[in-house]
Amino acid sequence: MNLNNHRLWAASALLVGCDAVAATLGVPADFATIQAAINAAAPGDTVEVSTGTYRENLVLADNVDVRGVEAARTFLEARDTELPVVTGTGVTDLLFANFTIRSSADGVRLIDSTGITLASNVFEPSQREPNEQRRK
Repeated sequence: MNLNNHRLWAASALLVGCDAVAATLGVPADFATIQAAINAAAPGDTVEVSTGTYRENLVLADNVDVRGVEAARTFLEARDTELPVVTGTGVTDLLFANFTIRSSADGVRLIDSTGITLASNVFEPSQREPNEQRRK
């Protein structure tokens, strides 16, 4: 075996042992919706959401972090107000951070999920109809 073959074999052995590099998927730069980015993400990827208002009902995915750029200016509102803004069922090992979640009675619903970190999120109550206001 000559020297070039040894180098090629060594480089191949190194690549086999390497983990894939995680990607950052931008919304709206790379994907029009947060859910489209989550659906396209591989485990270990991060969905990074620019400031703005997003009307979606999100379904989280295993080991895919979802982060807003700034909680004070990155808003999530339910498209369907009968559903939670964010749902995770059986998901593991992810971060959901830096959002203001509003216009929903049920902001985040996690079922049978572990290793979930919710960080730096703001939850604003849904606006009630005038006849539903509490009496003092």
